[in-house]
Amino acid sequence: MVFKLSPVPVVVERKLTEAERLANQALAFNVALGAAKLLPEQLESAAVMAIGSGAVVLDAHGMLAGAEDAALGEARAIWQSWQRARHPFDIEIEAQRVNLDAVVHAEAETNQVRAAALEAKDKAEQQWRATPANKQAEDNFQQAQTRLKQKKDEHANRAPVMRSYSKAYWGALLAIGCAEWLINYDVFLLFTGVPAIAGGATIILGVLLAYAAHAHGEVLRQWTYRFNAAAGRDGQNSSIRLLALATIALLVVLGAAGGSRYAAVLRTLASQSGANILGAASIIEVDPLRDVLLSLLANFGAWIVGVFISFYSHDRDPVYMETQHQFDRSNRLYLGRHKSLAQSQGDIHGKAEGQVDRLMAQAKSRSAEADGPRRLLAQIDHHGATLLTALRDDIRHSVHGLRTVVLRSSGVALHRQDAEHKMVPITPAEFRALEIDAAALFPGRR
Repeated sequence: MVFKLSPVPVVVERKLTEAERLANQALAFNVALGAAKLLPEQLESAAVMAIGSGAVVLDAHGMLAGAEDAALGEARAIWQSWQRARHPFDIEIEAQRVNLDAVVHAEAETNQVRAAALEAKDKAEQQWRATPANKQAEDNFQQAQTRLKQKKDEHANRAPVMRSYSKAYWGALLAIGCAEWLINYDVFLLFTGVPAIAGGATIILGVLLAYAAHAHGEVLRQWTYRFNAAAGRDGQNSSIRLLALATIALLVVLGAAGGSRYAAVLRTLASQSGANILGAASIIEVDPLRDVLLSLLANFGAWIVGVFISFYSHDRDPVYMETQHQFDRSNRLYLGRHKSLAQSQGDIHGKAEGQVDRLMAQAKSRSAEADGPRRLLAQIDHHGATLLTALRDDIRHSVHGLRTVVLRSSGVALHRQDAEHKMVPITPAEFRALEIDAAALFPGRR
């Protein structure tokens, strides 16, 4: 019986090329099924050689010491015949080897290009860090990032309220100051009679009221954190001073607004002694208490609105807010300084990838020229791999047969060789079951 190793001959109607002719010639190589197995008499003879002085040793691959030539001899001879059969084809396509391996070589070159680019980027980063300002910006960013992560963990990863740092917040406080102008300017003008003084006084009161609203809202929102034990005595005293200054500012605004309104009312009452155009007494209904209370209420309302805006624009944890703010500032500074490095590294990466694209395009073009020889080579390699598998199966069968013959012999000491090359006694069951590493025994390299 002849075992066919599934050759795939090249079927063409045109005249075969020399490579195709040699490929068909190599693919015609066949061997009989089990051609490398030892015959019973060969097993007996090889077993006698393995037993020798009464001890049988299995090496690390499961082969009986002293029987390797007998077990592998026929397989080696068949494999050498196969090598001789394919050798003319290998010689023929050797000229195409550069094109056949073009993609593999290009991949190796691209790896070198990318490694050089990575080294260049690392060098650019080292040069960037060598500048003290850049290194300081990076260190500050990393420290701020670490602190922010710790605070986020404390607050279950919720985002802090940061509206008090926005332009909209300060615009709202400016609107409070403008409202203060509308409330008090006419009173100061009536009281002083000088527009510049009235305008300056109103601006000062507007700033004081906006500050008072900002500070009161902030302290009220953060009361729990500002006055707990963790804040410490210094932190608590700082909050008390902030609250006191804000309260003083509010009292100044209310006092100035109320006092100026009262003085303006008195001036109005003093001017009522004149007569109208008909000669009768001119009387204007003026209530000092009412006017003063309305003025105070309007200023107090403006302050309340500012307090609400401030309250909902601050986070309840002042440290969390400040940590986020420091991170934002350090991040902007770091990104600004890192921009030049990122651009430099981007240029290096782009240049390297452009070179890689050119290399791969050239390699694929050259590789395409060798598609025919490549297909032939794949058939040849597949044929050889099938042959190698069959030979290894025959080797396993022969080694199992040798072990069976050895076990039928009496008075034979069985051993195996361990990783340190020491002889370890084994039982007949272990002797029979030890794995045979046919791939290591017969690598089949060309």
